[in-house]
Amino acid sequence: MRDPRATLACAVLLVAACGKVERGRDGGPGDHRDDGGGRDDGGGIISDASPPDATPVACDGPEDCANPDDPCLVAGTCEGNVCHFEEMDCGELDGECTVGICRDGTCRPKSIREDMGCGTGVMACGGFGSCGGFGDPCDESGTETRSCTDSTCQSGECVTSAPYDDSRGCTRTTTGDMCADQTLDCQNCVYTSVCDNSDSITCVQTDYSCASEVCTPSESSFTDNDSCDRDTEGSACGPQGDGCCSPTGACVPSCV
Repeated sequence: MRDPRATLACAVLLVAACGKVERGRDGGPGDHRDDGGGRDDGGGIISDASPPDATPVACDGPEDCANPDDPCLVAGTCEGNVCHFEEMDCGELDGECTVGICRDGTCRPKSIREDMGCGTGVMACGGFGSCGGFGDPCDESGTETRSCTDSTCQSGECVTSAPYDDSRGCTRTTTGDMCADQTLDCQNCVYTSVCDNSDSITCVQTDYSCASEVCTPSESSFTDNDSCDRDTEGSACGPQGDGCCSPTGACVPSCV
């Protein structure tokens, strides 16, 4: 038979400290872990996961700890006449965008880190392409572009966005680059007579190249001795047109 004094001492202890698991702070049957392994009371109040903040339950043996009132607690052990319970492990549901929670004795995934990076992360980009987008052939300021995606947590899933472009400024050097087609302006051929076979003319050549980001012309002149060459031999000449151009370019009475 149990010592009456021990029974009385236990009764006093039970009044002061023992009883059912306190649900006001731990949320009762709806308890579950938050993002860091905590427990949610169903009304948005999160508390630390271990150990549950509850009034100790008195026990004489393990059978007294086999059926905790909280469905999110598993059968405990009896140590020092007090039950020690462990929370149900829902860690298999933990991920980048979810955390395993216990609600009404069942493990369920809960969405976390909404709109935060996951997987390859935010702005997962390839390499920049070549520098382009110049305003004209001498412009030295352009842009280079790369393709990027964002991977973020959306309702418990790691979702990757459609590709989008990311651009930045770039520069090039254009000094001395040809920026327009070369032009050539030559005088008209002027012959001294109808039998004249050649003339020398002056031509102006214009080249265009970049200088200080401006397409700048540069002119040069030269004498062209060949463009006006012709063959007048046998052509009629003289005031009456009865003469004949000789091979040397002279007008003679007859080419016979």
